[in-house]
Amino acid sequence: MRKIIGIDLEGLESKFEIAKKYNETIILSVKVKDYPKLENIIVPPENIDKKLNYIKSVYDKDLNHKRAEGIEIVAVNSYNREINKGK
Repeated sequence: MRKIIGIDLEGLESKFEIAKKYNETIILSVKVKDYPKLENIIVPPENIDKKLNYIKSVYDKDLNHKRAEGIEIVAVNSYNREINKGK
C-alpha cells in the first residue's frame, strides 16, 4: 500500500513539533498487513514526546515497523479542539 501522504520519519517529527507547539492532538493512521482497514492511534498533547521517542525506536525512516513486517504508519493528522469535554 502506498503512503496516504508523502511522509517519512523526519516529516512526522516536524508534524509532532508543530502539534506540540499548538497543543494539538495527533492522530496516526497505521496499516497492518491483512487488516481490512487502517487503525488510528490518538496521541494527546501531553503524550507527544513519549510517543515520538517510541516511534523513533521501533519504526525506520520510512515509518515501517523494524521488527514486525507489514506494519507501517501511513498518515499523520492533528487537531486542536476537544470532541468530548465531559460536561
